[in-house]
Order: sequence, then C-alpha cells, then structure tokens
Amino acid sequence: MTLQISRGPVRTLSGLLGLIGIVWLWATLLLLAQPHPGFTLRAEGDAIRFARAPDGLHIPADAYVVSIARPGGTPFAIEPTDLIEEPDFFDTYAEMHRFFARQGELRALLDQPFVLTWTGDAAGSGGQVDISPRERGLAELPATFWFQLGCGSIASVIGLWVLLLRPQAWSARMLALTGFAYLLITVPASIYSSRAIALDPALFRLLAAGNHLGAFLFGCGLITLM
Repeated sequence: MTLQISRGPVRTLSGLLGLIGIVWLWATLLLLAQPHPGFTLRAEGDAIRFARAPDGLHIPADAYVVSIARPGGTPFAIEPTDLIEEPDFFDTYAEMHRFFARQGELRALLDQPFVLTWTGDAAGSGGQVDISPRERGLAELPATFWFQLGCGSIASVIGLWVLLLRPQAWSARMLALTGFAYLLITVPASIYSSRAIALDPALFRLLAAGNHLGAFLFGCGLITLM
C-alpha cells in the first residue's frame, strides 16, 4: 500500500516557511544596517552603566555613562527611559512622544563619530572618549533577538498546521489567527528591543504599530478561541 500525502497542505506549509525565512532575513538585515557604537548600555536605577564597554577602550566596568555629543557640540544626556525595550511602558502619549523625539536625536548622533562622556567609577575618575559607530556583526546580535523570532515562527507554524488538519473548525481557524498574530507581535519587538540605544523614530513607530496590531489580533483570536 502506498502512502499518499496531499500536496496542498505541504505546499501551504512550505509557503509559510518560505515567508518566515524572508521575514527573518529582513529583520536581520534591518538590524545589522543600524549604526552600532561598539558598546551596550543598561539602566541601573536613575543611572546608565555599560553592559559592555566600548571596543578597545579602557573604561572601568563600573563607570557611569553621562552623555554623548558631536565633537564640539552640546552634550546630550542619556536617560534610563531611552533604553526601555517597549514604548508601551509610558503612561501618557506626551511621554511617548518625548521618547520618540529623543530617539530621533540619539539616532542622529549615532550616524557619525561622537564623543561619549563617562564618570563615577570606583577610582572617582572620568573622561571622554571618541566613538566611531559601525555596522553590527551577525554574532553580536543578542540571543533575545533570535529567541523572539523563533517563538513567533513556531507559533505561526503550529497554528497553520492545526488549521490544515481541521480547516472547517472555527477553533482551528482562531488558533491559526493567534499564531500569525504572535509572529506579528514578536518580529517588530525583536528589532526595537535589540537596538543599539536608538532607532529612527519613524521606523520605531512603524514597528510599534505592527506590534500593537499583532497584539490586537492575538487578543481577538484568543478570546474567540476560548
């Protein structure tokens, strides 16, 4: 007896996997194209510290980051809220607008060499260093970036797989919707949560809108599924 497998579901799943591959490639190239200062920062209360110090520069690990500026320009103080992963953190639109405005100013500074000011290490010293932003290498992308892409991809594949097994069942349809919506949530979030300090505000807003749309569709699908 010969086992026959319908080509329709196989083609549909193959199409989804191909689409996921394109999405992964787009997200990765978009993130790699962003200028990277060669260091990462983390918020610690009301202060900013290095999560990883600038490449090739001897800056104490316990130093505080104060500001960045163009050579000879006015220093732009970095705030803890500049580093938040999710703009929904803010309670008001005014705070969110301020956040995106600051992202634009920081992103402009990352487009060319700048001066970084640090201070407050254990020895009480401080100073300034010249930073030349560069493109980030593939190995430098954080694990959370790949994790979010993987979670969204797995959810969408499972949802479509169940739908292909039971195409007439509304429960399967809603599960497929939640899987697609979860992919729509995680892809934008994987990009802006992995940014090096700042993204172009127009791009950031577009990604946040995609994330919000995915969350809305996910909620609708999940409620209907239940």
